[in-house]
Amino acid sequence: MIRNHWRRFRGKLRRTQSIDVLQAVPTNDVTNRMRRQLDDALQQAYGSHWRTPRVEQLGSAIQLQQKRVNENEHDGAALFALLVLRGPLATRAQEQMDKHPQGFRNKEARVLELIDFNDAFVSTVLALREEERAGFVEQMQHEIASFCKQVGARMFSDEQWDAITRGLSREIAVYLGAIKEGFHVRMTSRREDAMGVDMVIMDRDSGRSLNVDVKTPSSYRYRLQDLVREGRMDEQSAAQADIDGYAKEINGHGDDAVRVTLMRVDPNEVGDIEGFEFVRPDMLARQLREMFSS
Repeated sequence: MIRNHWRRFRGKLRRTQSIDVLQAVPTNDVTNRMRRQLDDALQQAYGSHWRTPRVEQLGSAIQLQQKRVNENEHDGAALFALLVLRGPLATRAQEQMDKHPQGFRNKEARVLELIDFNDAFVSTVLALREEERAGFVEQMQHEIASFCKQVGARMFSDEQWDAITRGLSREIAVYLGAIKEGFHVRMTSRREDAMGVDMVIMDRDSGRSLNVDVKTPSSYRYRLQDLVREGRMDEQSAAQADIDGYAKEINGHGDDAVRVTLMRVDPNEVGDIEGFEFVRPDMLARQLREMFSS
């Protein structure tokens, strides 16, 4: 199951931080408020040394900011500050995975740091108004890169950042599009996410629910190949799933087993995404109805 999360962050590792990321990026009210909350959390956690914390010291500031988020889970600025604080831990986790692809000590803790980062990314975007989402990917990249530099951490390479944003943008677009088309949608808990479930989508008419794992076209293809190699899907079923754009798998064992629907999100099938939303949500609705009817 860990491979599913690693794949989102795959990309050619670059040791140097992109200069473009640290160039001036226009700010908005959310970003300005985020910066004030970030500074406040750092000052409370580290006193006079708040400007120069190291990556391994960020836990206290994260706890303080998490408490602030818990008090107002719809505050985009608070969530954004939490995302920025989690950034260096996520880049450190990714670096360790790149160096030790066969596994390493504390692997599970590092994977959970990536999942926490994913959660903060998605929660931040969903807390924004539609007009605030325009250009927000660039703003996030700039702020995370700046903070990574401040604490002495590497930033995600451009390829890794692109992989992150492509994957999570699709998840967000499916969530928003499904709601707009009348489905009930719930983002999953960290435990469910670790089982490969991004969200639970319910058809209000039938009452049926699907545990959905949103995939880019490339990650969907890789997953089908994995299932065939593991003996969990035959070649004919994989070929049909490649045509359909969705497939079923069972993750876990016994009472903990979870039935998951892999969903390919391809612009050729569901249209383009702009500002984290589908331009044609009706195309998404058609694919969802096919998945529910299968």
